[in-house]
Order: sequence, then structure tokens, then C-alpha cells
Amino acid sequence: MSKRVSSKRRRPTTQPSSSGETASVDDDGGVEASSVDSLGFRGEALHSLAQLSDLVIDTMSMSATSGVTLTHSVETNTTTVSASVTRTSHGTTVSSSNLFARFPVRRGELQRTKKKQLQDTIQLIKQYALSRPDVKLILQHRLDAADGAVVTLVSTSGSGDLQRSLGEAYGGRIVGSMMHVHWASLPHCEVSGYIAPVGGGRTTSDMQVFALDGRVVDLPKLAKTLHDTFLEAHPNAAQRTCPAYFLSLKTDGTAAYDVNLAPNKRRVLLQLEREWVEALRREALRMFKTSTDAMEITAATKNAVARDLARADERRLSLTLTPVSATSHAQVILSADRRSGSDSLQPSGSLRKRERDDGAPLGLGMSLPPDRRLLLDDDDDRDVEVTSNSVVDTGAEEEGDEQMIVTDEGLLDYYLHRRTARFESRFPDLSSLPASMVTEGASQSVESVEQSSGNKKNKTTTKGGNKPKKISKSINAQTDDELNQMLHKTDFEKMEIHGQFNHGFIVASLGEDLYIIDQHASDEKFNYEQLCQKYVARPQPLVKPIRVAMEADEALLALERAAELRAHGFIVQRPPDHDGAPGGSNNLAVTVASVPILPYDTVVPQDVCELTAQLLQYQSIVRPLKAVWHSMATKACRSSIMIGAVLNDKMMRTIVDHLGTLDQPWNCPHGRPTLRYLGSLATFRDDHQRID
Repeated sequence: MSKRVSSKRRRPTTQPSSSGETASVDDDGGVEASSVDSLGFRGEALHSLAQLSDLVIDTMSMSATSGVTLTHSVETNTTTVSASVTRTSHGTTVSSSNLFARFPVRRGELQRTKKKQLQDTIQLIKQYALSRPDVKLILQHRLDAADGAVVTLVSTSGSGDLQRSLGEAYGGRIVGSMMHVHWASLPHCEVSGYIAPVGGGRTTSDMQVFALDGRVVDLPKLAKTLHDTFLEAHPNAAQRTCPAYFLSLKTDGTAAYDVNLAPNKRRVLLQLEREWVEALRREALRMFKTSTDAMEITAATKNAVARDLARADERRLSLTLTPVSATSHAQVILSADRRSGSDSLQPSGSLRKRERDDGAPLGLGMSLPPDRRLLLDDDDDRDVEVTSNSVVDTGAEEEGDEQMIVTDEGLLDYYLHRRTARFESRFPDLSSLPASMVTEGASQSVESVEQSSGNKKNKTTTKGGNKPKKISKSINAQTDDELNQMLHKTDFEKMEIHGQFNHGFIVASLGEDLYIIDQHASDEKFNYEQLCQKYVARPQPLVKPIRVAMEADEALLALERAAELRAHGFIVQRPPDHDGAPGGSNNLAVTVASVPILPYDTVVPQDVCELTAQLLQYQSIVRPLKAVWHSMATKACRSSIMIGAVLNDKMMRTIVDHLGTLDQPWNCPHGRPTLRYLGSLATFRDDHQRID
């Protein structure tokens, strides 16, 4: 920029056409057309900005030793040049203040919509940061015009790496959810960048950026192609979502295009637009289809499952500290539900009061400190007291609550692990308990009682138990490569069926991974794809043909491709009063003599425009009407296995095997997932062994 603003300028930079090819004007203001190599809006940016605000340009060219400050006055339409006392480095700084100050109406509109204008500016700077990752961009906002704090909204390093610029502009989370693409099949053009796979769409189109040779541009036909292929790969569940992408198009110098159509130069005319659309559709469809062939089970998913198990485990335990008299011994009470008579804690006289020496350890445990009583509440009615002195029955016959006093820390830990299990009729001998039962979690629980011996306040809840800690440790010990995995369509036939849950879900496993499969959604998706494959449009003749207005090119194309439209149930004809005049108004309409008949939807003659739009853009009909999608999905839903149906082993095996034959088995046509990851069998098996 410093090279453009030099002392050799014949006219000030704030004058019209002073910073482009038309800057070399003669004294009369004329321009030599032969000296201009291109057409367009040249040299108008600074001039326009100077007319709308107070403009100050502080510049220092590469060959100069001092800076120059240019101040433009709108009232006198003059530019004052003075020596800059603050400029010490080469470059140019353009400062604009009091925007629209001389235009009250536009100034008021700016004040009213300032928040929206700021958001639009942020999005624009982010887009330019992706189009030119080699340029350092910083956007700062002052909260108060006087002395408010300055907040940095966008900051890029200018490293030249698109991935890094994407992370700096939109955040690392966006980078992690996108796939890198490089497509070289477009004629005289290479496409590279990042695009979100199926399932990663957004509700808005704010993250759709095209950069053509480093310039942010709007390419509506290419954008519509990506949107249509996105819906085609995931038609019904993603109809209300938009794909997110940041794509850079680099031509080889032979692809002709014109950007001089609008002052912002975002509108572009492409000579090879049709070829680019076809090639982009093939590449995008291949990429989207590939992303639906497998489902990724990430480390975050597995960690979330582990955390849910841990939280559920912690909720089952509540260690309550209750003050007792100073002369009593510390007691730990484990409460459990009153079950049936067979689950009673009265083991036919096998429980007896056992005495031991005061303070002596029993088995693997150690004596508990006095003056404290620890209550373990499991939303139950039965109590088991663990003290440091004895093992006694505390009068279950009198109170109706069966209580038993057990001594030993290992036995305390044993009961902590059995909190969700049904109590056995006998306690195991303390000598038979393994040393592993004296775990860190129980030790910490007992230590918390010792440390709070002086506290006489309300009861204190302490999160305890070993299972949450073990889950966290086992998950953290694994690497992301071990936790991340892909579930492919071919894996369904390898799954082992364990049974049906709640008459609505199939429990299956693949190796050590446990899944729950929705029987209705799975059967619905199979029926849906079968109906779509077998669908043949049945035309319903109309009593009177309906005239449908179209654009001239669409009407001509519909008449030329009438056979393809007939295959989809529409019979289009030339209007009967058509006079054949190429410029006549009849060229803007066709008559529709039949429409397809569907079981759950009604198709109107105007729906033929949906198919002609595909013919105009893709030169073929790439997908049926949206009404066909909805009708097939409704029919598949109502004819599928419902929730509540009892399935035998053969039926469950058939449903799971069918998922492996589908084009996209991960959700039903209405978006309901067909399966969910439950967790690792190793974790469940370990928990079960501890309970047993």
C-alpha cells in the first residue's frame, strides 16, 4: 500500500479515480482509454470514504525517509499535506472518523443498527482472514467512544497456513469438526479448504466462504450445488441445516472470469461456471457419501459415557457425618432397602456377637477413631453399623430395621461396592476378603472422618466410592487413538445380539463396545430406502391442464426434456395458444397435463419447477421431489416395527443385518438416530465383578 501513495502523485488520493489505472489523467481531466488495461471501479474507495467521514492518511513510502499526513476537508474539497511526526516505519494508515456525520438520516440508521453492523464487520474480516491467510489482520472495538476499553474481536497471525487462520478466526472447535479437502477435477482450477461433513451442518449460512484467487467472492450457483449435495447425502434429517465450508479456488491463469460487476467486486462472472458446477457436485457428493458410510465414536463420546456412569455412581452414595456423644465409639452405618424375606439380614442365626480386644485390628482393616459415626444413606431402610470395636445385631426385631455392626475398613469398602446389589444372607469371612478391597477411595473416606472430629455442625455430604475414580483413571490412561474409532456399515453383521430392552431397543455389542439400537428407527430406514429404490412415479391426468409460469430458459428446457419430466409424473406441453414467436409472452409458460400421485402427499402442477431447476443447473434430475421424500418416509414409518413390539432372536438379527445394507444407516428419514454408543463391556464387566 505504501507504494501507491507517493510524492509523485499528480492528484491527491482522495480525488475520484486517483488510485487506479485511471490516475494518469491529463490537465483537462481526460483519460487515455488505450492506457487502461482493465475496466471496473478503480480508485474510488478513498474518494468515497473521504466524502462520508473525516479522513486522515498517514503514509511513508519505501523510498522516503519521513512520513506524510494527508487530511481531507469535505467543506472545501481540498487535501492538506503535512509532514508526519509520528510515522517511523514504512506503510500506510487510513483513519476514518465521524462516519456519516454530514448525512443525518444515514447516521441515525447507523446508530440504530450499530450492533448488527458490528457483527457484519466481524464476519467480513473473518472471511478476508481466510481468503488471505498470509496477511495479518486485527479488528479491535472500543466499548466507549471516549475512554472505553479496547476489545480485540479478530486477530490473525498472517502465517499463511489456512488451518491456523481458520482456528484463529473461528476457533479450534470449528477446525476439529471439519474435513480438509483438495479437489483438482475442476477445469483449470484447484479447490482446497475445509468443509463440514454430513451431521456437522449449521442452521445459518454464516460459515460459507469462497475465495477466488485470494479474493472473497459470492458464487451462488456453486453454493447452491454444495447445499443440494449436502441435502442429497442426508436428505430429510438435514433439510433445515446448511453446510459449513471455507474453500479457496485457485486458477491456473487460463480460466477467464470478470470481477468488475459491483464496487465490492464480490459478484463474479465465470466462463467455465457450468463445468465447475458439475465437477464440484461430483466431488462434494463423493465426499458427503463417504462421510455417511461410517460413524465416528470419539474420545469425547466415550468420556461422556464414563462421566455419566460416574455421576450415577456418586448419586447412589451419600456419606453423612453425624455428631454423637463423646463417650461413644465411631460408627459407620450402611443403609439398604428392605427387600423380601429371603433378602433379610437375619441369616438363620449365623450372625453372632463377637468380642475382641479394644482397639485391636480385625482382619485386613484397622480400628476406627472414636467419637464419630458415619452414616451411608442409600435411600434404603436397613442399616448396617461399622464400628471399631464389635460386630453385633442392634435390635432388628425391636425397631423393624435390620442393623448389623461390622468392624474393618476392608469390609466397609466391600459394602460400598455392594451398595446397588441385593444383600446376601451371610457376610463373608473377613479373612477371605482380598487385599484389593482396601482401596484408596475408602481410605480417603475414613480419613475425612478423622480430620473432621472437631466439627459438630450439620451433616456433611462426601462423594465417595471407587467406581467413579476407576472410570476416570481408565479413560484418562488411554490415548485418543485408542478411544477414537469408526463404526462402519460392514460392522453390523459382526455384532453380537444380547437381547431386547424395554420392547423398543436392541442391545448389541461389537468387540468390547456396547450399542443400543432403536428397532423402529432402524426398520423405518430400511423400509424407506427400499421404497425409494422401488419408487416409480404414477402420473395422474388432470381434467384440465394447468398453465405454469416459468422463466424463458426454464420453459424451453422443460419442453426439450419432457421425457425426463414424464418419468417423474409430469406431462408438460406447449401452451395451445403458442404462436411460436421467439419473443412472445407464451415463451414464459408451459401447461402441465398430469402430476404424480403419492400416498401421503399432494403434488401440485407448480412443483414441476423444482425439477426444471435441477435440469437447468445439473443438466439432469438428480433427486426426486421433496414431496416424494416425505411421502416415502411417512409410509416407511407407518409400516415399520413399532416401539412395544416383542422381537425374537431372528427378527433382531434381521434388523441389525439390514443396517449394514443401507446407503446411510445412522438415522431414520425423520432424523431419529438408529443407534447409540453405551460404553465398554470391560468397564461393565469390572463393575459387575466388584459387586459380586
